[in-house]
Amino acid sequence: MFFLPLDSFNLNENDLVLYNWNFSGFIGSMFVHANIIHLLGNMIFLWVFGNALCAAIGNIAYLFLYICLGIFAGTVHMAFDAHPVVGASGAINGVVGMCVILFPKNKLHCWYFFALPFLWFLKAGKFAISTYWMVLIWLVFDILGNLGSPDGIAHYAHIGGLVGGVIIAIIGLKFKLIETPHQSVFDIGLSKNLGVAQYQLNAEAPSSIYEPFRHTKIENQTVEDKSLYPADTNNSRTSITPKKETINNLFPADTLSMQPDIQLKHCISNETTLTLYLVNNGAPLKFPKLRVPKEVKAQMSFTNLIRYKETGWIRFSTDNITIDSIEFLIYYVDSAQQQRKIRFRCVPAKSSLELISAN
Repeated sequence: MFFLPLDSFNLNENDLVLYNWNFSGFIGSMFVHANIIHLLGNMIFLWVFGNALCAAIGNIAYLFLYICLGIFAGTVHMAFDAHPVVGASGAINGVVGMCVILFPKNKLHCWYFFALPFLWFLKAGKFAISTYWMVLIWLVFDILGNLGSPDGIAHYAHIGGLVGGVIIAIIGLKFKLIETPHQSVFDIGLSKNLGVAQYQLNAEAPSSIYEPFRHTKIENQTVEDKSLYPADTNNSRTSITPKKETINNLFPADTLSMQPDIQLKHCISNETTLTLYLVNNGAPLKFPKLRVPKEVKAQMSFTNLIRYKETGWIRFSTDNITIDSIEFLIYYVDSAQQQRKIRFRCVPAKSSLELISAN
């Protein structure tokens, strides 16, 4: 299957096959596949992992890195195998390698089926698996493939691309060239160093404090509800039982004297949808809850705990109202087991997040 118009580039089929270190093969082999099954298999992996990576680094950087990863994978293949090769799997494994560093704990939802027609047996279902487990299984497959007899698969290209992707992702995170709203391997390592444990919520605070409030500037019109803060808000408490850890483990000593410091890294807005990419540079926030304008729907990546230096996102959306300014509340439980709230205002046009109040 060919993706490049051969006549336009004055090439023939052999020029698009990687062999004998030919330069056109390094590029062309990424766009050529042996058959439709080969093509579809690669495109599924590219669709699953490529979309996530492209959303994190942007279209231009994604295309550039895809080509670089393909060349790197081809170089490793030629150095250790040197058999003629076609296919995008080397470059795609590079994309996968970057994803395992940027999104190691993200879940992959997989479908499967197993059939024995002569027994009239069919089994189908789905399961979820973390990114790093999927990649580890695939890596073991490639390693075993290199140790066994030749099977027509460019295992060295797969391994080379994967390693190249891991290296690029680590460099990108280390020098802050890549930002992700999800937990990267660096974030996971940091949370372990801080001794952060999991919590169990025994009793929810009164549900009224999580009801939507009506205070936002939408399409240059401000609507305010005087009952923004229910009377029981300041007196409400949440009962917390830490699992296996003391409160000092959950809030390390170097963060106990700090206050939460939510900062905006960048935002993406397209009129009716606004996504804020945030980082917490202060004390951890337990059980964060959003309170948003009545006209707005909200989602956030944070779950039971916003750790020190953890990154994440909050996404606001409306049905048909343009969001040019929005105010929202984050309720949380502090290290003293007290219910707190922080109020913010965001103006997408200015990429600004203003702290209005914290108490």
